[in-house]
Amino acid sequence: ATTTGLPGDVLEYCFDTQNRGGADLLKYTLRDTLSVLSVPVLSVTADPAYANNAIRWTRVTPGTPVVTTTGSYTAASGDDAGTLSSTLTVNLGTLLAGETVRTCIQTTIR
Repeated sequence: ATTTGLPGDVLEYCFDTQNRGGADLLKYTLRDTLSVLSVPVLSVTADPAYANNAIRWTRVTPGTPVVTTTGSYTAASGDDAGTLSSTLTVNLGTLLAGETVRTCIQTTIR
């Protein structure tokens, strides 16, 4: 499929992280460099899941019952586990065996 984006259009990127191993992963960090053709949205107001922040996440922990937690982080460095500028960095902490985390950001096309 071909899609077209214009300057000023907003795109959402989601990163799925899953621990498929049998042991917990300690101090796990997600890091991705944004395209130079995009500008990060530092305060998402159109989607309540972002809570006016820049990064939203959903963590699904297997078990009985399955536990789902959600939250959001600011773009600023040092005030929580996420940072967003030209690079996205999220400290996911311990990723339990079988656990999945979806981390999303929005950018605007230059």
